[in-house]
Amino acid sequence: MWVSMVMITVARFFTFYRFYNDFIDFMASGNAARWGPALLMLLFYLVAALLLYAVMFVAVVQLALGARAAPVSSISPSVRWNGACSAAFLPLQACSCWSSCQF
Repeated sequence: MWVSMVMITVARFFTFYRFYNDFIDFMASGNAARWGPALLMLLFYLVAALLLYAVMFVAVVQLALGARAAPVSSISPSVRWNGACSAAFLPLQACSCWSSCQF
């Protein structure tokens, strides 16, 4: 999820940097052919961003629906979460399935 977010951010920077610079050149010179490659790059960026956002949203929806277990490192680094306890936000004494967590 984080890799796709970083890729979108870097691609957005370079795409819009080129787009705005070529747009300024187009407005100054009146030559629309100078703006064509930047528009094409912007179109490819939009398609790539759509796909990368879909990758991020699938991961978030899987976490929300419970299809994927989030790592719980706030309890202890030695505790492995087996997914049996869904009340991870409760204090350790209130968790009824604390005994099912493996050490």
